[in-house]
Amino acid sequence: MPFHGFFDKAFGTILPLKGTIRSIPFVPPLAMPSPSRLILPALLTLTNLALAEDWPMWRGPRMDGTSLDKGFPSTSDDSEQWRGTVPGLGHASPIVLGNHVFIVSCLPDTVDRVLLAFDRASGKLEWQTTVLKSPLEGKHRLNSHASSTPACDGERVFTAFLDTTEVVASAHDLSGRQL
Repeated sequence: MPFHGFFDKAFGTILPLKGTIRSIPFVPPLAMPSPSRLILPALLTLTNLALAEDWPMWRGPRMDGTSLDKGFPSTSDDSEQWRGTVPGLGHASPIVLGNHVFIVSCLPDTVDRVLLAFDRASGKLEWQTTVLKSPLEGKHRLNSHASSTPACDGERVFTAFLDTTEVVASAHDLSGRQL
């Protein structure tokens, strides 16, 4: 039975006429995300590290892209807490849990798909672990090989990557050990 619904451009979501909601990110073609090393500073610029709520998955804790935090800066002039370099390339969004910022990336030279953890307060790379080593699959020219945002349940970080024709899902503890 085909899925019937309509695309809500404002929320980037397919709203079903029947069934469950399936979220699809809406990114205008001329505003495609930059490599992951540029996304991380943007996220942290908008958060107050001491009081900000966790952001454990794509679109946040309520899965609607909203935050209960208040007092966001109107410019980024004085609000940047730190800037870090994420190796490789990726379009995934970073997630935040407690003192950690997690993000995935693809290292094209070694064909590794990696999960990285940064310290939320300092930006220091805490650890990096290879989730998948596989030949790079074909993709759209505006996509990346690390586009799926990780998710965290408070104890485990979950990732998904494409391995040629199969999706590989993984779970790691907060210290990077694969479960």
